[in-house]
Amino acid sequence: MDLTRKELVNADPATVWKTVVEVERWPEFMGHIDAVRRHDGEQLGMGSTATLSQPRLPDAVWTVDEFVPETSFRWSARLLGMDWSANHVVEPAQGGTSLTLSISVAGWPARLLKPFLERAAKHALAQEIAGFRAASEDRMQ
Repeated sequence: MDLTRKELVNADPATVWKTVVEVERWPEFMGHIDAVRRHDGEQLGMGSTATLSQPRLPDAVWTVDEFVPETSFRWSARLLGMDWSANHVVEPAQGGTSLTLSISVAGWPARLLKPFLERAAKHALAQEIAGFRAASEDRMQ
C-alpha cells in the first residue's frame, strides 16, 4: 500500500524543513502522535532513530534511511509484522513551499488489512499536512 499527499504551505522552505525535521516536537501539533523520543541528541540525519508512540499502536523505532539536507528524509520501521516507511519532501513553490508526505506499508498483513490501513493512513497524512502547515505558518509570524 502506497499513499501520497502533496499540498502548499504558506511558509518558506527553510521554515517548513525545520518544522518537519524537529520530530520530537510533532506531538505538539499532531493529534495522532503521543510522543517521539529521539535516541540521539544530534540533528536528524542519516541513521537517526526515534521511538514513536501512537494511540492504539505499539511503540515503534523509526530509522532514517534516506536523507537529503533541507529537502527530504525517509524513515522506516517494522510494526505489527509489516514494513512501514514514511517520506517527507520539502520543495520551493510559488507562494510558499510544496510539502509532500507519503507512506508505504508492505507485508502480508498489509494486504489483508488494506481497507483499514488505507483509511487510517489517509487520515494520518491529512493530520500531518495540517499540523506541519499550522506549525510552519505560526513560525513565520
